Amino acid sequence: MLIIPKKPSCLRLPICRLWNGEAASVLSDYALFELWQDDDGLMVRLFLQSIKKDNDFSQEKKKWNGYVFFVEEGGQYLKLEMWCDGICTLRGFDRNNECLVDFKDINLHTSFKSDPNHHLCECLVCIPWEIFPKELISMNAFLEQSEFLFAYHPLSEIPTKTLSQIETFPFVRLDLTT
Repeated sequence: MLIIPKKPSCLRLPICRLWNGEAASVLSDYALFELWQDDDGLMVRLFLQSIKKDNDFSQEKKKWNGYVFFVEEGGQYLKLEMWCDGICTLRGFDRNNECLVDFKDINLHTSFKSDPNHHLCECLVCIPWEIFPKELISMNAFLEQSEFLFAYHPLSEIPTKTLSQIETFPFVRLDLTT
């Protein structure tokens, strides 16, 4: 079971395999999600570092997206989408993958840093506790790069790229210790 700690600790989710669990030999960037609890909400940071030294994020930023799913008891889930240009979206879905709410009017606290000289990119977002799942049971994280989909935890062996296979996600809970 994964545990999302309170700051200053964090849960690290490296993205190093294809969506179906196969080795990710086509991954041209190193991706890492970090998650922790803050007073204002759940913090999610995506680090991306290019393995190819000639890769320029200013040219590549439109070619990939990061996704994190937070599933609660009953199958409803939040889907956080992150782009390396700092844009983040948050939507809530029911267990049938129907969008229930688009949090586009909520001012998500985000920050974005890019260092082309060191081939680094960082995107940070805070999901307010008011909209975060109260009964969190599972989660997963993904990176979509060009035509490839990479995952922290593999999806089912069904040959599909449907991300919302919430029954395959690893269990998670918040660290509630004081």
